[in-house]
Amino acid sequence: MQKCLFIVLIFLGVDCCAQDSIFSDWTQTTPGGVVGVVHHGKPVYVKAFGLADIAKKIPNDTSLIFDLASITKQFTGMCIALLEEQGKLSVEDDLKKYYPTSQIPPGIKIKNLLDHTSGLRDAAVLAILSGKMNLSGEVKRKYETTEYYMECFMRENDLNFTPGSELSYTNFNYILLGEIVKKVSGRSLPEFADSAIFRPLGMTKTIFRVQPSQKIPGETKGYLQKGKKYKQRDGRGGIVGDHNLLSTVNDMLKWEMNFLNNQLGQKKPGLIEKVTTGSKLNDGSPTNYGYGVWNMPWKGITHIQHGGDDGRETSFSIVFPDQQLIIVVLSNSSNYDATREKAYRIAKVLLKDDLKEPEKPTRQLDTIRLGEDQLKLREGTYTLVNKKG
Repeated sequence: MQKCLFIVLIFLGVDCCAQDSIFSDWTQTTPGGVVGVVHHGKPVYVKAFGLADIAKKIPNDTSLIFDLASITKQFTGMCIALLEEQGKLSVEDDLKKYYPTSQIPPGIKIKNLLDHTSGLRDAAVLAILSGKMNLSGEVKRKYETTEYYMECFMRENDLNFTPGSELSYTNFNYILLGEIVKKVSGRSLPEFADSAIFRPLGMTKTIFRVQPSQKIPGETKGYLQKGKKYKQRDGRGGIVGDHNLLSTVNDMLKWEMNFLNNQLGQKKPGLIEKVTTGSKLNDGSPTNYGYGVWNMPWKGITHIQHGGDDGRETSFSIVFPDQQLIIVVLSNSSNYDATREKAYRIAKVLLKDDLKEPEKPTRQLDTIRLGEDQLKLREGTYTLVNKKG
């Protein structure tokens, strides 16, 4: 098997040593992760690095389960697309159809949730503004629930902007989409996703964490990284739609391969085109965001990608449709930038003959000065509440 793997990698223009060097900082004393590469439908590189449990010195393994964080969104988006294919909803539906007693103004469509152009405020922000926060500016755990977030949503009577006029990445958009899946299908998002996605694709180790602090058998331990120190943290769980989906690298490769050869629903390629096509704002400008995925050029070639970060585990996946190449990197460390960088370093090695470095335009930044009265208008307490990728 090792000999075959080496031959395939040489064919791709890279050997095992070059690939492994990208992960040299994931050692036998630190957390690490797993990586999977598929080319033309065949896995050519699947390997684990670093420790799954620092205290017990248990190494990571490709069979272990990792938290996908915001990569969850593309699964929720696919559930919406499959329900639309079944004729059970339309992305043109107004939210008022599903929440007629809500105080939000009409005009927000399901598609505005999918591409983050709804104008809705994040429910976590509303929860904090309602006083349900701790001294660190985080929502108290007892209020960090779908039920409380939905209460906040139902009382919301104003928007940040006109739906479709701006893109503002907001986790609550996908929590709400998960609730719509439940309303329309009569099953919870985890139940619908299992029957419509996981089982058809053979994703036998993919599971939602549906209860707070729920222990998932076979899960790697997650670590918050601060400098060179690591603090083990458990997954919080309970809220689904935007995060709290866990999977293995092999299951994720099955999912990503479906972007190249659809096996879901009616098995039409148009389903993949729908979920991966970036939307446009009201003025016609592109958002580059589809149903839970970014679709944009990278160094002159098309790629579909998304990452995830829950403050303890990070993830990044890329599909290069024209090159039939898939890259998945899952890590049990909170260093999202490093996880993302590793995925792109693999891409640079494997696609070195395809890459075109576009000329980077020079950006001129203007400097403005504000008077004392203007500065006073901006005084206040600011907090970062969106810690998920």
